[in-house]
Amino acid sequence: MILTSKLPQGTLILGLPIQQLEFCNFTYLCIKEPFGDIRIPENLEGVLKPIVKAVMESSSVLAEDYLYVSVKKSHVAPYTCNMRSGFHVDGFLSNDRNWIYSDSLPTQVAVGQFDVKADHNESLIQFRDQATHKPKEILKPYTLYPLDHECVHAPVVNGSGETVVRTFIKVIASTEKFNGYGNAWNYLIPHIKPTATRGKTRNHTVV
Repeated sequence: MILTSKLPQGTLILGLPIQQLEFCNFTYLCIKEPFGDIRIPENLEGVLKPIVKAVMESSSVLAEDYLYVSVKKSHVAPYTCNMRSGFHVDGFLSNDRNWIYSDSLPTQVAVGQFDVKADHNESLIQFRDQATHKPKEILKPYTLYPLDHECVHAPVVNGSGETVVRTFIKVIASTEKFNGYGNAWNYLIPHIKPTATRGKTRNHTVV
């Protein structure tokens, strides 16, 4: 399959209380079930409300969708990325819609055409190898970016020589119930719970 990876157009969102946010790693926290209201836990409201509002205003979220968020605030040591490395496409071979936001060390996008197999494992190797020959563009901090199903991207390495505190936020709209063990539990939607062991590679949100 042929993909054309382009630089996404972002929306600047300033003024989030990121300094007050606790150090955390929430993965696929469900904040909306189909035909339900947005329910954000109190400790994440200040940071997430403006981002979720912008996502909802994009008209890309349907009433029948689940909405998930991943939030990670952590120390990134020098010459590491503190994320799972490698070029990839979010929601590969799915109908999920994805948005990302960070306050530092923003994501890099490999721009150009990719020819990959419609296979989760083989495509990761092909994205890695083909991205080596593509120009890279670094996204901007404090900006919410929609990532389409052709945007080939990867985390960047902290090359500053000093430890950096980084906050990364991802929002996912999906028609699927994400059920992998390790997913965060939202006490405001208590019946959405993980039930199965996910695979070790990417794109195993539904087991």
